Amino acid sequence: MKKQIVYQDKAEGLTVRFPTMKDVEPMLNYINTLSNERTYTRSQGEQITLEHEKVYVKNLLEKMARKESLCLLAFHGKELIGVGGIAMQDRVEKHVGILGISLVKSARGIGLGSLLMELLEKEGKSYLPQLKIITLEVFSNNEVALNLYKKMGYIVYGVLPRGTLFKRRYVDRILMHKPVRK
Repeated sequence: MKKQIVYQDKAEGLTVRFPTMKDVEPMLNYINTLSNERTYTRSQGEQITLEHEKVYVKNLLEKMARKESLCLLAFHGKELIGVGGIAMQDRVEKHVGILGISLVKSARGIGLGSLLMELLEKEGKSYLPQLKIITLEVFSNNEVALNLYKKMGYIVYGVLPRGTLFKRRYVDRILMHKPVRK
């Protein structure tokens, strides 16, 4: 990886950067906190182990080195407050990247989601040479995220009815995309 820090606002104490193996524990605490919250993520109460997270981060860094994935971590001081990434598909879909983004509760509603998405798109264009289309999925009842994605230029291309089990209730999964280059 060429550069470590992607964005920094010293006045706000905000740094967005690429992950390293030293981030295993902050990433573990982050995902387990979101999972306990049972927010709009795939983790709904499950707890990841340290060993599992070490393997995950090692594999992520290997994929990043091969330019098959991109991950950005947002820190407020030393606290991990946001994670975003683009995972490239393979074979006939190797030009398609799947975007994922999450924020801790205290970082929501202050513009960090927009900033992280802008940085992911910018870095994705330069870091992932195959990237032509970004896709994402969002729970239909997550209006804040849905509005953000629409504001960022993402277009709905499908709906998977009852595609997600969220808090013991099935909700639709909305599929969105955005072309980033021809």
